[in-house]
Order: sequence, then C-alpha cells, then structure tokens
Amino acid sequence: MTTNEDEYLMEEPPVPAATHKPRPQTAAAEPAANGKAKKIREPSARDGKAKKGKDGEAAKFVPGAAAPAQFDPQEICELVDLWWELDGGDTFVLRTGDKDTGKWARWPKGAVKEYIRKKLQEQGRYIALAPRKGSDEVLSELDEVLLWARERAKWNN
Repeated sequence: MTTNEDEYLMEEPPVPAATHKPRPQTAAAEPAANGKAKKIREPSARDGKAKKGKDGEAAKFVPGAAAPAQFDPQEICELVDLWWELDGGDTFVLRTGDKDTGKWARWPKGAVKEYIRKKLQEQGRYIALAPRKGSDEVLSELDEVLLWARERAKWNN
C-alpha cells in the first residue's frame, strides 16, 4: 500500500475554547515577564540539592532550591501546536516548522512525546516522564499534555 504526502497534510484547525483547570496546590503568585502571574508552590524544608563533597567527603545537602513553576498542559499544547485527531486513537496532529509556513501532519503518540521533549529542551525546559514519587500524581506531565489534547484540542476532520 502506498501513501502520498496529501494524506498527512491538512488545513489549520480552529483554536479550542476550553480552558485548563490547574492542579490544586498551595501557591503563591510570582510576576512573570509577560505581565501574567505564575503560580508556584510554597517552599519546603526538602527543597534543595546535593553538592558533591571534596576528595572522598560525603555529599552535602544545600537547602533553598527554587520551587518550580506550576505545570500547564494547555501551554505545552499551544507551544507545539498539538491537536488530537477525533476518533484517531493514538494519532495526533501538529504543525512542524515555522508557525506561519509550517505544515500540519498526523503523528503517532510515541513520536509526539519525543517531539514535545525536544521542543521543550530547546527552550531549556523539561517535562516529567513519570509521576513524581511521594506525590498524589497519577499521570506524568507528558501524559497530562496528551490527555489535555484528547479532551480539549480535538481536530474534526
């Protein structure tokens, strides 16, 4: 069976109107560069990092690492122009290349995960691939992005 490029390319979808409900967290507001306030969790006594010891000394805990910004799956979907193809199973739709001249294409779920990780890493950002130990999370941040796309950013072909 042969396929041609036209089977994978499509028109730009409308922007979804749904809004994301953020995860409940104890949060404080921090001003961002774009004027919007970003919520961050309250610092904990466990925040910090291990610093390597000198010449065989044990590593030492250094308190005070910055609390991460609250995660928003909608922001990630908008960043990578990610959509889910309605009734498409694990087929997602995203635009590659420039926002104005890029082409829309169907991508399988595994390739979309790799693409999201690459795009975020290019910006110096990272995304959790598994739920954090000791938290009440059920899904990883990456899986939350895909679920958000399935629930709200549907591509009706």
